[in-house]
Amino acid sequence: LPIQEDETAMVLYYLWRHFKKYRDIEFIKGVYDRLVVKPSEFLLDYIDPDTGLPRPSFDPWEEKVGSFTWTTSTVYAALIAAAGFSKIFFDRDRQEIFRRAAEDIKRAMLTHLYDKDKRRFAKAIYEDGSRDMTIDSSISAAFLFRVFGAADETVVGTMNAIAERLWIK
Repeated sequence: LPIQEDETAMVLYYLWRHFKKYRDIEFIKGVYDRLVVKPSEFLLDYIDPDTGLPRPSFDPWEEKVGSFTWTTSTVYAALIAAAGFSKIFFDRDRQEIFRRAAEDIKRAMLTHLYDKDKRRFAKAIYEDGSRDMTIDSSISAAFLFRVFGAADETVVGTMNAIAERLWIK
């Protein structure tokens, strides 16, 4: 599909951030099915069973199609958000499904998007199996969307690579 999956994921992620700040349960109750359940189920359905990563979609710049660190990180964050909303609405089965899917995506990121030799995340994996090791700000998503903590070696290596390559001295 010619989509940017991160757009769906970020709505859910920022809806969760909004809820955590304002605690407006009545608003969330009114949009729970439409803006939490249905998008989350789409995100689950759009995971590649072979890699565990989101299926290919457009990058944030709408230039290339692949499985991106950016998109994968946003989907992880969205599923964590969906698990949080499910907990609030006592939907334990859905909460566990979303939490487990997020953890599976995190493992898939380490397997397919993290380069141990370069000690950083790849920008993307393309449909032909090639990796895009371009250093740009989008690979910071593993930290920005809280997939991995600031002290995690995957984040330290990635952020150091970004600083070395992109910092204007």
